[in-house]
Amino acid sequence: MKKGLVSCSSHSLRTVLINLFLVLFIPSIAFTQQIIHATKTNLFQWAFSEPIEKLVVFCKDGELLIFTNEYVEGVVMKPWTLKEYLKKNNKRVEDILFISHNHLWPNGFSEGDYRFFCWLRNNGFKGKFIIFYNYDGKIKEMEE
Repeated sequence: MKKGLVSCSSHSLRTVLINLFLVLFIPSIAFTQQIIHATKTNLFQWAFSEPIEKLVVFCKDGELLIFTNEYVEGVVMKPWTLKEYLKKNNKRVEDILFISHNHLWPNGFSEGDYRFFCWLRNNGFKGKFIIFYNYDGKIKEMEE
C-alpha cells in the first residue's frame, strides 16, 4: 500500500460477543461452578500493536473498523470520509459506540482531534472519543 492512502479492515466480534453474553447473562444454574475457559484481552493493545497510528471505530453491531495511513506521526482522515465509508456499509455516525486512535507518546489531543470530534458531535455522534497511548498503555477520553 502506498503511504498516505487510507485503508480500512473490518473484524467481526460476533464470536467474542456471543461468548461474553453466555458468560455474563445466562443464569449460573445452567453451568457447573467450574470455569472451563476464560480469556482476557485488551482491545486497545490488540488494535494498536503496531508502531503506526490508527483510527478504530467500534459500531453498535459489534463491527470494528480500523483506518490507517501507515504513518508513525498521525492518522490523517477527514470526517466526511468516515461518514461516506459508513454510508457505503449501511451505517450512520449515530451507529458508532466509540472511536479511538492512538498516539505513540502521551502528548494529548491535537487540534485536529478536537475539530474531528466537534464535526462528529455535530453529525449525530453520541459515543466516546478516546485516545490510547502506546508508550504507557493508558487511555484518555475527550471531554466536551
